[in-house]
Amino acid sequence: GEGRRGPVDVRNEHGNTALAVAAALEDASAAEATAALLLERGASPLALSGGWTPLHWAAQQGNTDALKKMAAWEGGRGVNARASDTGDTPLMVAAAAGRVDCCEALLAAGAEALATNASGVGVLACAASRVSKGSRLKVRSATRVALLRLEPKLRVLVLHHADCDAHVSMKPHQESPERIAAVLETCARAAATGALPEHETVSSSTFEPAQFEHLRRCHSEEYIGVITELGERVAGTPVAFTPYYQGLKGKKQKKKELSDTFFSPGTMAAALRAAGGGVHAVERVL
Repeated sequence: GEGRRGPVDVRNEHGNTALAVAAALEDASAAEATAALLLERGASPLALSGGWTPLHWAAQQGNTDALKKMAAWEGGRGVNARASDTGDTPLMVAAAAGRVDCCEALLAAGAEALATNASGVGVLACAASRVSKGSRLKVRSATRVALLRLEPKLRVLVLHHADCDAHVSMKPHQESPERIAAVLETCARAAATGALPEHETVSSSTFEPAQFEHLRRCHSEEYIGVITELGERVAGTPVAFTPYYQGLKGKKQKKKELSDTFFSPGTMAAALRAAGGGVHAVERVL
């Protein structure tokens, strides 16, 4: 809701509250002083004007000090307020306008960096989208660098582990470990040339394999038993898993050359580590 509404939140002929007008003033000092006075008189930073809260308007205009005062209102209650039409947060509006100082103030006040708007768009994709075309690329780059520096969880997490290299499949095959090496080599080349700035990603091999309780969320105990037993007794030649499992179930077997998964002595360890990477990634986000 729009919070507690009092006489100070009466709208003008354009439907705007006094706090929204103050937040959008071109004079930053006047915006701060007026916003402080209105907040003292009970103005609500959640009252919408033109679909935006006063925090959105301050973020758009770049009135950082006024924004800080409103962001502190009731313990940061309004810092993640949504625009009525797009679902944008003040942080998204600040990023779209290239207002780095406002982004920093909002994140310090508890803004949710991973929030998405009604279209599923996050703050990084919003960066400089409201900036004129002539300076958009430069502002976008600076805004992204600032956001990724201020909030590392916005970076792309690249997980890899040596266990996954032990899996052997028929070649060529989409599960071949050579694909992992190719991806990592491509990232390294891009980083060396500056095409992939170092602040955009974070790489890690520090994560545990998936445990039995994780597997049970996706598979039956019978299925887990089958792949565990196969992993323990498979020899050097990769086994086409799909027809193998179909044979156990008494079903028509798929041709081995069309199998989407092969089992080798290192496959179980690779699969558990890869699944553990998925669990780790989810836990990092949550």
